[in-house]
Order: sequence, then C-alpha cells, then structure tokens
Amino acid sequence: MEVYSMARQFNAEPKDVIKIIRDENRAGMLYNSVLRKKAAAFIYGAAVKEESKKEETAKKTESSAKEKKESPLAAKTVKEQILAFRERVRSVCHYLEDIAHCAKEKADAINDLADYFADGVESAERIQMQAGGDWAMYTLVQKMQIGRAIQVAQLITLLFQRLLDSDGQIYESSRAAIKKAQDELLKRDA
Repeated sequence: MEVYSMARQFNAEPKDVIKIIRDENRAGMLYNSVLRKKAAAFIYGAAVKEESKKEETAKKTESSAKEKKESPLAAKTVKEQILAFRERVRSVCHYLEDIAHCAKEKADAINDLADYFADGVESAERIQMQAGGDWAMYTLVQKMQIGRAIQVAQLITLLFQRLLDSDGQIYESSRAAIKKAQDELLKRDA
C-alpha cells in the first residue's frame, strides 16, 4: 500500500517505485515509513476505543440507576451529572483527536523533511565521489542538488531550535518553520 502511495505522490508507476527502492537499497526507509504510520493509526484507534468504553460505561451506569428505581428527582440529578460528564469526556476526546491529527500532520512533514535530507546527503556524497571536491567542476544540476540539501538542513535547524514550550505546546516560530518546510517540500514535489 505504501508503494502505491509513493507512486501516486511522485506520479510514477508502482513498479518503478519498487525498482528505485531496490536499486537504492531503501527498503529500510520504506519499512520505517510504514511502521510510523501503523503506530499513529494504533494510537488513534486506542483513543477512539477508550472513548467508546467510557460512553458504554456511562450508559450502563444510567441503566443501573433506572433499575434501582431511585426517586425520580435523584435519578434525574444522576442522569444530568452523567450527561454532563459525558459531554466533558467528549470534549476531551475531541481535543485529543485534534492533537493527534495535528501531530500526525507535523510528524508527516518532519518525516518527509528527514527523508528529503537523507536523499540530499546521499546525492551530495555521490556527487563528491563522481566529480571530486572542486565546486567549480560541478554541473548546475549537481550544485542545485547540494543547495537543496543545505536548504533542508537549514530548515531542520530552524525547526528544532525550540520545538515545544514548557506547557508542551508548539512554539509559534516552530509552527511557522514546519509550515515553511511543508511549503518548501511542496515546491520540490517531495
């Protein structure tokens, strides 16, 4: 499935993507990408499952109160408390889902940035082995590849100076850096 996703992303045939992965020995990168996505899906699934359990518990509590045939006033008060608690739980769950969604987007951008940087380093090493260390001997394409790797490294440096504040919130400067990284990657069809 990941290969088809990559093929769609790069406007290529899946067999071409598989060939590139084999030729460049990138199976580890593919494995890590699949593993990250499965971990994110597992965490999200666990959060949804926990919310379902809480709702089920609230329903059981409500039905057991009815079975006990408490006074109508007491049952109404308990029911109101349960409904209020359910709304608070839903609110927290929605907040956690928002956090998970935001974290997934940011993680995808950071993972793309890391992959793009790794590719840039490999390109720079290959260029240096082929053309030597003299910048003047590099072709325009080779210079552009090295320049892109440098730009990605600068974006990573900007991003990771201070990602989170003491409350665990993403600094606005980091949020802007992540957005800039996403934009830069889109410009390069990464």
